[in-house]
Amino acid sequence: MTITTTEMAAGSVVSRDGTRIGYLRVGRGPAVVLLHGSNESARSHTQLALALADAFTVYLPDRRGRGLSGPHRPDHGIRTEVEDLQAVLTESGAQRVFGVSIGALIALEAARTQPAIRQVAAYEP
Repeated sequence: MTITTTEMAAGSVVSRDGTRIGYLRVGRGPAVVLLHGSNESARSHTQLALALADAFTVYLPDRRGRGLSGPHRPDHGIRTEVEDLQAVLTESGAQRVFGVSIGALIALEAARTQPAIRQVAAYEP
């Protein structure tokens, strides 16, 4: 069965500091979070999400300052990014994270500090 972008649903969570983190969701099965890099947004990985959607429920969060998410705060840093990812992980129940570029670094740091993460794939951290 082919899943299309029209089947993507938008949602959001609230991060620890109260910032809204928006995401797209598609598919069925165990949850996986795909975390984009610096000059990207959640939509940058739509084709990958659709390819995985037959086997996984894929969450594509927009990192702060992009798309469906709120703005950066003055004290923004890796800790904030990990807290944003943690909010998405809590909502989704995901134990798998795939990150690209800075998204890979965030995923690796989150895996170091968040016991719920069981698998990480890091592309060009």
